[in-house]
Order: sequence, then structure tokens, then C-alpha cells
Amino acid sequence: MGELLALALGLFLFTSPFLWWSNRNQRIELEKKFQKLKDNAASYDEMLDLRDQLNQQKASVDRERQQLNNSWDQLESLEASLQPLEDEQTLSIASGPLQFELEDSDRYKQAITDCKAEQKALIKQKRHVSGPTLTLDGDKRFHAKLLKLVLLAYNAAADDARHSIRWNNYERILTRFGKQRETINSCTPIQITPEFHRLKTREIELTYYREELRQREKEERKEIAAQLREEARVERERDSRIAAAAVAEAEAKLKSASNEQRAGYEAQLELLRQQLDDANAANTRALSMAQQTKRGHVYIISNIGSFGSDIYKVGMTRRIIPEERIKELGDASVPFPFDTHAMIECQDAPALESALHAALHQRRVNQINTRKEFFNASLAEIKSLVLQHQPEAEFMDFAEAREFRETQAYMRDGVEPDVAVSPVH
Repeated sequence: MGELLALALGLFLFTSPFLWWSNRNQRIELEKKFQKLKDNAASYDEMLDLRDQLNQQKASVDRERQQLNNSWDQLESLEASLQPLEDEQTLSIASGPLQFELEDSDRYKQAITDCKAEQKALIKQKRHVSGPTLTLDGDKRFHAKLLKLVLLAYNAAADDARHSIRWNNYERILTRFGKQRETINSCTPIQITPEFHRLKTREIELTYYREELRQREKEERKEIAAQLREEARVERERDSRIAAAAVAEAEAKLKSASNEQRAGYEAQLELLRQQLDDANAANTRALSMAQQTKRGHVYIISNIGSFGSDIYKVGMTRRIIPEERIKELGDASVPFPFDTHAMIECQDAPALESALHAALHQRRVNQINTRKEFFNASLAEIKSLVLQHQPEAEFMDFAEAREFRETQAYMRDGVEPDVAVSPVH
């Protein structure tokens, strides 16, 4: 028994170092694996945190995208409301005669220039808009892009109001412009300031009054020119009658004159006949003087009621009163009168007309007969071509087409308009 105990003790003492070493290595391996598991667990927790942050950022981006989509929808609705009203349901005519603040259209033109200078000053001082600086995920360019979009929509509304305002929609156009500003301001935190809006509205009003005054001045010039032409015609006819009477008297005297008197009467008769020829030639020159010079007017006109939209006539006239030519074109051959979009006075009207016709050749309505001056093109395209040659040319973008629109209203509503009936001769 003792021997067995001694043997067991000896074996134990012999194997203990090996068992201890083996257990130590296993413990070290287990500690390494445990530490690796701890590191992996920390990385996993970090990944979970990153995933949560990414989800939060994604939700924030989705919210911003939804807000932008809503803004786009509102701006698209606004853009639709900016389209000119083709069918006028009601007329909002300012009561009483127009009261002009300034004396003539040139003063209004200067007032418009001053008003635009005030607007530029506000823009330079950054007082045309208000609101916080917006960012999207730290992108500061987002604010500049949104500001550009807001101003684009607002300026489009202002341009539409300036070109659409007429005697029959003055109050409605200004009211609509104010509501359009409110709609734009409701889309984003960027706000068009009341001060800037007041100047834009003032520019629209000045433009309207200038155009009205220019029309009156044009009518006055037409009346004065017509009076002068009539006076000149009467004077020429009087000179012709006097010269004809003098020639007849000289011929009568020549018949009864003696041989001594005949030479003097013949010389006098020749002089009188020359004066009569000069008087008749003056009449002829007065009728064709406009055709003997390159100076004249190039006109851009349309007739929605007769030809539809985007059909324009680009022509030229050398008449002193170019509007007479437009009136002639709309007198009998078409059911509605023409609307004038531009009347460009220039030193070489044939050259400008030829340049426009060449640029618009592919847009001709009649490709066979080039004497037909109608083109299927947008007014913006024609305007761009004209401004290349005549930078100071002024355009009326909106076609009033008054008789056509009143006819449409009558056909739609059955309300008979006041009709001016020409007397029968």
C-alpha cells in the first residue's frame, strides 16, 4: 500500500510541471479568444451605432427631399398661374379717365430706369429678400440655388404682369401679382421683401402708363401729320390751279397777240408751263417720296383670330405714318385687325427686313411665294433676331386681339357686345 502511494506521488511530482505548462498555454489561448470576442463585440456595437446614425441621416434626407418636392409642386402650380389668360372672364376697368403723373412718355421711360436702379441698389444691399441661410446636409450652395429659383419665379411673375397689363385688366393684374408673391413666399423661408415688391409693382405701373401715353402721343402725331398732309395737298392743288389758270390766260393772249407781242408771250407761256409742270411734279413727289429712300419702318404683327398663335408677319413700310399700313392690312382681307408687336424705325429698312427674312426662311408659311411675309415662329425667336440688329427696339409681347377675344366671350357667354355698325352708303 505504501509503495503504491509512493509511486502515485512520484508520478504526480513528475507530471505536474507538464500539466501546469499545458494549462497555462490553454489559458493564454482562451484569454486571446476572449479579448478577440470583446473587440468584435465593440466593433459590432460601433457598427450598430453607425447604422443608427445612417438611418437617421437617411430619414432627414427623405424629409428634406419631401419638402423640396412639395416646394416644386407649389412652384409648378405658380408657374401655371403665370400663363397669360387667353380667355378673359371679366373686365376690371379702372374707373374714370387716366391721370398721368408725368408729361410725356420719355419722362416715364426715365422714371422706369430710375425705378430699376433702385431695385439694383436693394439687390446689392441684399435687401430684396429676407430669411435664414439654408443648408442641406451642410451644403451651403443649397441656399444660393433655392434663392435663384425663388427670384426666377418672382421675376417671371413680374414680367408676365408687365407685359399683360392693359386698360381692361389693370386692377386684376396688380392684385394677381401680389398674390403670386404671397404664394412664392409660402414655398420657402426665403421671402421677397415688401420694399422690393413695392418697387417691382411701381415699375409695372410706370410701364403701363408709359404705353398708354405713347399710344395717345401716337394718335396725336397721326392727327397732326394728317392735318399737315391735307394742308400741303390743298396748297399743291391751289398752286396747280393758279399755274393752270395762268397758262390758259397766256395761251389766250398769245392767240390774239401781234407779231411784236408774240415773242414775249411765248416766253411767258413757256415759263408758266414750266411752273405748271413743277407743281404737278411736286404732287407726284409727295405721293412717292417715301419710296425714294431706304429710311422706313420694319413691323412685326400678328393676327390670332385669323391665323392662330405663333404666326407673325414681318414686313416693311416707308410711309410717314406706318400704322396706316397695318390698318390697311387688317381692313378687308382678314376678319380681325392685326396686333403690332414691334414698329422699328431704321435708316435702312430694306436691309433689316431682308436680314430677318433670311434668318426665318425655313419658318415661312408659304415656301413657294417668298413675297408672302408670314412666318411660323415664336415671338421670342423673332425678338432675339431683331435685337441683334436693333438693340434699342421695343416689343409688345402680348397680343391684345381685342375684337377676337370679345367675339370669343360673346360666343361663350351669349352676352352681345356693343357693336359699332358702319353706315351704308
